[in-house]
Amino acid sequence: MTVFGSHPAIRALATLAPTGSTDTYALLSRRFEGRTEPKGPGQIVRVMQWNMLAQGLCPSTSRKNYCKTKEEHLKWESRRYLLLLEILSYMPDVIIMQECDRFEFLQIKLTEFGYKGKFQERPFSPCVDVPGDEDGKPDGCAIFYHTGRFNFVELMHRQLLNEMQHSTSSLVLGVKLELVEDNTPVFIVNSHLKGGPKTEQNRYEACIDLLNFVSEHEKGGDIVIIGSDICECPSARGYDHLIHKIQGRVQLCNGRQAPLLHNLACPASWGGEVR
Repeated sequence: MTVFGSHPAIRALATLAPTGSTDTYALLSRRFEGRTEPKGPGQIVRVMQWNMLAQGLCPSTSRKNYCKTKEEHLKWESRRYLLLLEILSYMPDVIIMQECDRFEFLQIKLTEFGYKGKFQERPFSPCVDVPGDEDGKPDGCAIFYHTGRFNFVELMHRQLLNEMQHSTSSLVLGVKLELVEDNTPVFIVNSHLKGGPKTEQNRYEACIDLLNFVSEHEKGGDIVIIGSDICECPSARGYDHLIHKIQGRVQLCNGRQAPLLHNLACPASWGGEVR
């Protein structure tokens, strides 16, 4: 049995989840990894990055997608409150999500816990053409931030470009925030690249432009947090390019290099010191 947070609203959400879900769908136990030693209260920023699996991509056939998953587990009625419980069990300061095609629902529910969100739909989203999705909403990238920790400053987004400077189907979303306690500028970047074994070159070129996007909008003093679904393993060219370029310019924290892009290839959680 998973023990949920003490916030009364979280417990209320648990009662709305499907019958037996707190046992059958026990939430995963996750460990947050701090990148530096905090110097005092208020210096930790908890970031959660998650590809939530678009509801529009859940329908399966006997041979593809989630054919080994029971159909009732993929229904929105079963998933929606479990998604919220997974997020709110950790009460992150920033939530970075890909394949989000239920932004309105999440926005309404997360507002009750002090969050505000920004969303941009993915170009050419496959969700709108998938049979069986009753809403047919395009998926996209979403960033939620807790208003108790951050003030909103600026929103920017665009399609990533390939080597020929043509627009791709990959999206990048950026949100500029300021920490409430000391006005430290924080730049949150979210992207979702095209998956598949035949699109490695596309991802490599998108990774190059992802860093271009960061350079276009980053200002001196910004703490940059990139939370993206790169859709490839760390040995692939695009991922390797990101790691080496970022490591060459990352600021030192307490005299040590902070590996901010660790675990980019899979859903990850990140904790770090904000100075």
